[in-house]
Order: sequence, then C-alpha cells, then structure tokens
Amino acid sequence: MTAPTPGAYIKMRRCAAGFSVADVAARLQAEPHIDERGRVEWLELIEADAQPCALATIVALRRIFPFDLDVLVALERIAQGSTETPPMICRICGCSELDACDEGFGHGCAWVEPGLCSCCTGRAKNDALEAAA
Repeated sequence: MTAPTPGAYIKMRRCAAGFSVADVAARLQAEPHIDERGRVEWLELIEADAQPCALATIVALRRIFPFDLDVLVALERIAQGSTETPPMICRICGCSELDACDEGFGHGCAWVEPGLCSCCTGRAKNDALEAAA
C-alpha cells in the first residue's frame, strides 16, 4: 500500500473531523494577517503538498482537528525519499495505530483489513456501492 503524502494525510484528518477547508480557515489565525479567502487557498496548497507547512501552522491545525505528529513526520520522511515502512493509515479517515478512532466503547477502532479501520467499514461498503451504480 502506498503511503499518503503529508498534505493528503492532513486533508483526510480534517475531513474525518467534519471540517471543510473554509471551516478551518475561519478558525485559523495567520501572521502576517491573510484574509479568509487567502487562508483557504493557502490550506488547499498545503493539502496538495504544493506549499510547505511550517511548524507553527501544524500546531495551529492540531488545535482545530486531531492528527498524529509521528505519522505526519514519518510521511514527510517518506516523501523526502526514506524507504522506511509507512505507518498503517485508514484510507478513509486517516486514523492510525497511533491515533485510533474512538468507537465510543472505551476503546479505539481496529484494522479489518490493511488500510481500513473498523469505524470506516460501512463507509467503504457505501462508497463501493455508489461506484458500482
């Protein structure tokens, strides 16, 4: 399985948290001041891996929605050419062994297959049905 890029991982985690890019842009402060439209464009570039993401931005994004720094760092190393094994990441929500979904039963999700967590099994089936229609 191919590892997502750092920007794709951030996008998956943002979507899993239920935020649009505009939602995040509205909550994000930028220095120097950038208007909300500019922040949307900037975030879209980060998610497309076309704009580097500064540490201050990563910290600010983590205040808005959860993602694992160790996963992000590993994905960045892989994007830079490392041959390390990528972390297991759900292809739908972006959770990992290091930041599992909360299934509401006092424990996190589990892997039902490589790249698919137990919380996203139903969503994967719905996506497959929609694609077949």
